[in-house]
Amino acid sequence: SDVHTDKLENMAWWRRLEERSAHRADSLILAGDVSHRPDVLLETLQIAARAFRTVHFVPGNHDLWVRGGGGGGGGTSIDRLLEIEATCARLGVCTAPALAAGAIVVPILSWHHPSWDTEPDISGWRGIPPVERCLMDYHMTRWPPGVRQEDGSAAAAVDELNDRPRAG
Repeated sequence: SDVHTDKLENMAWWRRLEERSAHRADSLILAGDVSHRPDVLLETLQIAARAFRTVHFVPGNHDLWVRGGGGGGGGTSIDRLLEIEATCARLGVCTAPALAAGAIVVPILSWHHPSWDTEPDISGWRGIPPVERCLMDYHMTRWPPGVRQEDGSAAAAVDELNDRPRAG
């Protein structure tokens, strides 16, 4: 996970991986945070599909960014997730539960929920900005009307997508 191929040195590593052809009989589990840029995500998935026998992918938070060069064309982060799944289907990249070398791989879609922050608030320091101002996910995502990160409804909306039938 967290291959961040929008960084040039990371993409160069992926391109060399494909050139070596050492993993054509292997399965790859790619657990998100590939790129916030749709073109880079597409190239990375294409390379993975050529370099490995099977690729299993679940998007991470950076992959769902739609602002600041993240693409999305005015759509929401849910739209972006569905676009990614359609791209994976075209490339033969698995986004649904599947077998890989005798193991069951179950990609589970998720988004961080405010209830996960169980640490006590920091006291005694002044000027600590709220998480909404610090965490890029609050600035780089766009959610459907009525869906927000602050109240956990973004996490619920992403989680609900696990309940639908998925192929591939």
